[in-house]
Amino acid sequence: MPVVNGEMLGQSIKKIPALKDTTLVMLTSVGQLREAARFKEIGFSAYLVKPVRGPQWKEILSTVWGECNRG
Repeated sequence: MPVVNGEMLGQSIKKIPALKDTTLVMLTSVGQLREAARFKEIGFSAYLVKPVRGPQWKEILSTVWGECNRG
C-alpha cells in the first residue's frame, strides 16, 4: 500500500493556494459510484477506472480541456 494515495495527494494539492485551481483526474483500478462523488467533492474533475479505452480518454480529455478553457 502506498504511503500517499491519489485521494490524499489530490486533497493536499487542493489545499495549496497556488495549486487550488489545478485540474485533477483520478485513475483507479477499483471503481464504485460513491467513490466518484467523493472525488468530485475533493476537487477532481474526472474519475476513470482502469482499463481506460481510447474513446473514454478522448471524452475525458475533451471535458477537462473545456473546463480549463472556461476557467
